[in-house]
Amino acid sequence: MGLSERFNVRPGNYHEVELSPETYDLAIVGNVTHIETPEGNTALFTKMYKTLKTNGEIVIFDIFPGQEEGELSQSLYALGLALRTEKGQVYSCEQLQEFLSQAGFTGFKFSPIKVPPYTMGMLLAKKGK
Repeated sequence: MGLSERFNVRPGNYHEVELSPETYDLAIVGNVTHIETPEGNTALFTKMYKTLKTNGEIVIFDIFPGQEEGELSQSLYALGLALRTEKGQVYSCEQLQEFLSQAGFTGFKFSPIKVPPYTMGMLLAKKGK
């Protein structure tokens, strides 16, 4: 589709990789917020905020509570996190919005992903001026 020139993937540990300031239009954070502490999420979002251009966006794909069909799956996932991590937890959309706000993001939009196991969602936020 001729889109490969429009994407830049940065491999590596997201805690350690160096990112240039105000370089990117979009940051995608996939399936990691649940393994971070609140402070870790705020630090990650702050790092993403600094690397985004004005009006850039961050998209978070992760486990979110709230879909009735996925309550059992989400509860089992949260139990698994408690058993295999020291501080992992499933954060609500409101909690992640608070972490994003602390980093400077605004304009939140949440969309549940309505497919089995009904646990995933997408949270979008914008870097303003």
